Amino acid sequence: MEDCGESLQRTGGQTNSDAITILIRFIDLTDDLEKIVGCKVDLVSRMGVKDNYLKSIESELIHV
Repeated sequence: MEDCGESLQRTGGQTNSDAITILIRFIDLTDDLEKIVGCKVDLVSRMGVKDNYLKSIESELIHV
C-alpha cells in the first residue's frame, strides 16, 4: 500500500479526503479490535476477497 505522500505526488497534491478518512477509521478499527481480542486482525470488505478464496476461509469469518 502506498503512503499518502506518494499519493499526493502522483495526483499533483490533490487528494480525496473522504477516502483518507475512511482509511484512517479502518486502521483505527483494526487496532481497536486487535486490542480487544489480543491477536492480529485482518479486516476486508466482501468485495476485497475473490470468490475462490472466500470459500476456503468462510468457516473462519466473523461478520461485523
